[in-house]
Amino acid sequence: ETMQRYSPLSIINASNAGQLKVMWIRPGVDASLQDELPDLVGSTYFKGTPIMVDGTLYASNAVGLVEAFDPETGATKWVQKPFEMTMREAAGESTHNVEFWRRGDETRIYSVHNEHLYALKADTGEPIKTFGTEGRVHLRRDTPDGSHFRGDNSLIVVGDVAIVGGLGGNSSGDGERYI
Repeated sequence: ETMQRYSPLSIINASNAGQLKVMWIRPGVDASLQDELPDLVGSTYFKGTPIMVDGTLYASNAVGLVEAFDPETGATKWVQKPFEMTMREAAGESTHNVEFWRRGDETRIYSVHNEHLYALKADTGEPIKTFGTEGRVHLRRDTPDGSHFRGDNSLIVVGDVAIVGGLGGNSSGDGERYI
C-alpha cells in the first residue's frame, strides 16, 4: 500500500523553486456534473488534502464529491455521482479529506458529503452497495444542545473503522465521534 498525503520536501528546494511552472489546472466541479446540473456552484474555499494511492490522486471537489485523477496530467479518471442527480444531493462544500481502505484486492475510498458517509470503489467511484444503504450511512443526529452534524468534518479510517469528526456547532472541540 503506497498512500501519500505529501511530497518529499527534497523535490522543491531553493535551487529549483524559480523553475516551477503550472502543469495542469482542474475546475472546482467536473464538467460531467455541470452538464447534468448547470446551476451547481462549487465553494470557492477548498480545504481538502488529496491523497495519492498507487498512482492516482483522490480529492474532494468544490461541492464535496470525490474525484480521482492522474497526478501527472490532471486527467479525470472518475467523478463520484450524487446519490440522486438532484441539486439537493449534489450541492455541498469541499471537505477536509478522503480516506483509503484496502483488504486483499478490494480497495475503497471513504468520504463525507453533506450528512452521509460514503464508501466508493477506488477504481471506479461506484458506491459499495453493501455499505449502509446503497453505499452510504446517514450521520445526522440532533442533540439537546442544538448542535448538529456538518458535512465538512474530518474523516479518518483506522483498520476497519471509519471515524468522522465531531458535531458541528460545538466550538469547544470536544464533540462526539461517529464510528
